[in-house]
Amino acid sequence: MTPDGYAEGWYSLLDSGRAIDFTHRDSAAELLSGLESHWPVTRLQWFTKGFYRVARQGESVIMQDLRMGGGDYYVFQFKVGETGNPHSIPTASVQLPVILEEGTFTELWSRLKGH
Repeated sequence: MTPDGYAEGWYSLLDSGRAIDFTHRDSAAELLSGLESHWPVTRLQWFTKGFYRVARQGESVIMQDLRMGGGDYYVFQFKVGETGNPHSIPTASVQLPVILEEGTFTELWSRLKGH
């Protein structure tokens, strides 16, 4: 975790080297302004042990648990608010489905096959 996002890297016990290439990914933590004491937000911050991403989808404020998934696809993602001016507005928490696009795991599949 970094102040403006997080770094994501992959390592396998089957890799010949120990170097890990990290990719920096942004998180829009400023979207939580106005939601600091909103129960779904505080619960997800606790449950994820601080490993979460905040993103905007349309007018929705989304929190994603970084511990299960990668890239733009995370198993657990929740709508926790709506964007507002100047602060976000609390809403009921809704778990969102993960929609995988064709080719999402191409790189992973290639690594598993040893290419």
